[in-house]
Amino acid sequence: MPLLPPVRREQLPPELQALWDRCEAEAPAFRNLWGTMAHSPTIFRYIWGELLELKAQSPVPPRYFELAVVTVSTLTSCAYCVSHHTPLAAAAGCTDEQLAAPAWLAPRAPARDPRLSAPPVL
Repeated sequence: MPLLPPVRREQLPPELQALWDRCEAEAPAFRNLWGTMAHSPTIFRYIWGELLELKAQSPVPPRYFELAVVTVSTLTSCAYCVSHHTPLAAAAGCTDEQLAAPAWLAPRAPARDPRLSAPPVL
């Protein structure tokens, strides 16, 4: 049971429901993330509105965009991001070999500052 469950579309102000629909269409794998951020209409509007718009206007093809996200997520040891972006990268045309390549970078990543680790969940 999450501490803060995602909101439902009908709980949003009417002016944000189109953004919700866009998130549903373009980022369904991240529903828990944007659905939880939607508790704050300001966060939802600016974070997800900007992310979707930047991606839509990016000159970088989706294949390279997703491969970059998988690579950076591997370097930062973000299992959540790797698990969510790997299928998106595959759907965008990345091969299994390309998706496996970032794994060799993980042992070479700089040591993480333990102060940046998330606090334990109580």
